Amino acid sequence: MNRQLTFRLSAYVGGTLISALGDQMALVGVAWAVLHLTGSYVAMGSVFGSEVVARLLFSLIGGGLADLVHHRRFMMIINGLRIVVVGLVALALWNNLDSIPLLMGLAGGLGVLDSLYIPTSQAFLPIAVPAEHLMVANSWLEVGNQLAMFVGPAIGGLVIAWKGLVWPFALDAISYAAAILGLLPWLGVALESGERPTLRLGSLVAQVGQQLKIGLRTVQGSPFLRWSVLIAGLLNFAAVGPLTLLLPKLSLNLGHTPTLFGALYAMLGIGALVGALLSQALQRISHRAVWGFAGFTIDGCLLGALGIAHTWVFAAILIGLFGAFMSVSNILILTTLQIVTPIETLGSVFGFLTTSSFGFQAIALVGAAQLVRYVGPSHLFEMGGGILALTAGVVMLLPFLKTVESVMGEEVREVVPKMVQGSLDE
Repeated sequence: MNRQLTFRLSAYVGGTLISALGDQMALVGVAWAVLHLTGSYVAMGSVFGSEVVARLLFSLIGGGLADLVHHRRFMMIINGLRIVVVGLVALALWNNLDSIPLLMGLAGGLGVLDSLYIPTSQAFLPIAVPAEHLMVANSWLEVGNQLAMFVGPAIGGLVIAWKGLVWPFALDAISYAAAILGLLPWLGVALESGERPTLRLGSLVAQVGQQLKIGLRTVQGSPFLRWSVLIAGLLNFAAVGPLTLLLPKLSLNLGHTPTLFGALYAMLGIGALVGALLSQALQRISHRAVWGFAGFTIDGCLLGALGIAHTWVFAAILIGLFGAFMSVSNILILTTLQIVTPIETLGSVFGFLTTSSFGFQAIALVGAAQLVRYVGPSHLFEMGGGILALTAGVVMLLPFLKTVESVMGEEVREVVPKMVQGSLDE
C-alpha cells in the first residue's frame, strides 16, 4: 500500500472511528434520558425499536440509491444531515424539551440516515481501495468499530456525569464533522468508474426500483450471493437475536453479579477486536469464502455450547471465541463480496444483505421472547447454534465456493453491464 493510499485510508478510518465514538456516546445518552424520563423498559424498547424499524424499511431504498449517486459526496451529505438531526436534539435538551417522542424521532431519523449511508459506504470501499488491500481496509474499519464500542459508552457515561445530558449529543453531532473531514482527501482522486444513470428527482422512485431489480437479478444469478444473503439473516436470527435477548437470562441463571454479566459482554467485544486484528494476517489467504463459512460453522457450535455452560469462565471463553470467529468470518465474506460483485450493483446487493440481517433479527427477538417461556434459554442457544452450524457447514462444502472469486465475477460482469445499459437507455 503506497503512502497516498495509506494516508487517505487512515483519514477515512479515523473519521469513521470518531463518528462511531460519538454514536456510542449518544447511545448511552438516549438510554439514560429514557430511564430519567420514565424509568420504563417498554419506553426503552420503543425508542430503540424505532431505529430498527427505520433501518428495516429503508435499507433496500438505501441500497438502490447507492448505485445511482456519487458515493463520496452522498456520504458527506448524509453526515451533514446527521449533524443537523443530532444537533437539533441537543438544542432541544439544552432548552429542557426532552420527551420520549423526541428521542423516538432521533432514533428513527438516524435509522433512516444509517440505511442510506451503510450501503453507500460499503459500495465506496471497493472503488477506493484496490482488491489486494481490501482485507486490510475492512480490518481497520472493524478494529475502529470495536474500539468505539469499548471506549464510546464509557466516555458517554463520564460526559453525562461531568457536563450533563446535552453534551453526548453535542459531541456526537461534532463527530460527524470528523467523518466529513475523513472523506476530503478522496475528493481529488478519480474513483467513480462506469456510466451511471442520470439521477432525476421526478423519477427517483422508478430509478431506485429499477436499480433494485438489477441488484436482485445479480443476487439471483450467483449462488454465493444467494447463500450470503441467507447466512447474513441466519446469523442475526440464530446468534445476534438470542445473544441480545437471552444472554442476560442465562447470566442470571448462572448466578452472576451485574459485574460478571457486564464482563460477558466485554468478552464478546474483546473477541471481536482480536479477530479483527488477526484478520489482517489473512490478506493473501485463498478460498476466503470457504474459510468465512467455516468460521460461521464454528460460531454455530460455540453458540450451541453456551446452552451447556455452567460456569462464568466457560461462558466467557465461548463468547470470546464466538466474537473472534464472527469478526474474522464477517471480514472474509465481506471482502469476497466486494471483490466479486460488479461495481454497478454493489449498493443494491448490500441493501439486500442489510435488509435480510435486520429482518431476521427482528423475527428472532420476537420469536425468542415467546419460545424462551417453553424451552428455556439453554435450549434456545442450542437450537440457534444448530441452525447456524448446519446451514453454514453445508454451504462451506459446496464446490462453487472454491472458484467464486474467479468464476462468479466473470459470469456476472457479463450480464450486469447489459442490464445497467438497459436502464440508461430507458
